[in-house]
Amino acid sequence: MALLDDLADDKNFGTRTGPRCSACATLAKLPKDDQKALTARLADDGTTSAALARVLRANGFNVSGHTLARHRKGDCRNGA
Repeated sequence: MALLDDLADDKNFGTRTGPRCSACATLAKLPKDDQKALTARLADDGTTSAALARVLRANGFNVSGHTLARHRKGDCRNGA
């Protein structure tokens, strides 16, 4: 029962710290139409995170493919 007790104890799970997810920050900066387009591309399994990062960087956004992949999985700092 040690595992069950540890999993139930909130003190074993801290809150997320550190800088905001750059994918979330980028989405927040965009106009609504661009937000919708980026959100659609993030949801599209046919679009790689690396390709998406290249397009974003070419448009002035500092975001990596790794960050986008983590965001897509819901493992970013904001738990997207």
